[in-house]
Parts: sequence; C-alpha cells; structure tokens
Amino acid sequence: MSERIKDFIFSCNNGKPIKYIENNGCWECVSHSVTNSGYIRYHRNNFNYMHRWIFNKIYGYLPEEVMHKCNNKLCINPNHLIGGTHKENLIMAGNDGLLKNPKRKLTNLDVKLIKYWILKKYSLRKIANAFNISYSTISQIHLSKTYKEVI
Repeated sequence: MSERIKDFIFSCNNGKPIKYIENNGCWECVSHSVTNSGYIRYHRNNFNYMHRWIFNKIYGYLPEEVMHKCNNKLCINPNHLIGGTHKENLIMAGNDGLLKNPKRKLTNLDVKLIKYWILKKYSLRKIANAFNISYSTISQIHLSKTYKEVI
C-alpha cells in the first residue's frame, strides 16, 4: 500500500516532486519549507499545510483537525495521519505530554522526568536548575502538592 500512496502523492503534485526521507516509519518532507509552528508549508487550493492536503487527497475529506499519530510535525505519511476535532487533538496532545498548561511552565513529560530524577535521588536544586524553575516548584512536585495527575 505504501508504494501506491507515494506514487499517488507525487502525481497529485502536478509532477513537482515531494521529497522526503523515511525515519522510523515517518515520511519527513525535505522539499518544502517549515512554518514557525513546525509544520510543512504547502500553499495550494486553500491549504497551508502539506499534511492536511495529503489527508484530503488520500481520504477524500478534510476533518476539522488532521492529527499526527506519530507526533512528528514533519511527517506526511498518510498512515500516520488521522482526522478528528480540535478537542480530540488537544486530548491526544495532552495524553502524549505535548501540551503545556498556559499557567504552568512544565509539560507532563517534564514532570515525568523530574519525578524520575527525584526517585534516582538527584539533588532537588540541580533538577530545578536543569529545568530553569524554582527549587520550591521541584519541592512541591516531590511532595505531590502539584502535578499530582502526572504519573
């Protein structure tokens, strides 16, 4: 199926090659520029992002959001793209530790790393310095007073 999809993508681009490299199953586009938000720029028929254009060409519709199952914004592999709503995208990103609460400096992944380092008996002060946050924030995490929901 992958070979057919590659040919289809190339033929949909009016003969202009979409060049990509394969990296852990992802097709990382290298022929087009990247936006400030990290997605592949693609201006064609009211599309601004290549992954949205590819999803529409392959699956025949355009959902509210096109999400990357692989969490790789450079990936254009249709097998890694799924459609959904904005709410579903936020939930998926939150579950993957990719979102920061605007009131918080740390992602869920950051907190998981901090908790791991605490378990390994690293100095709380050194952990705070590594994340450029206060000692008291690390202490609050250590005492389970903040970020209790992150396991």
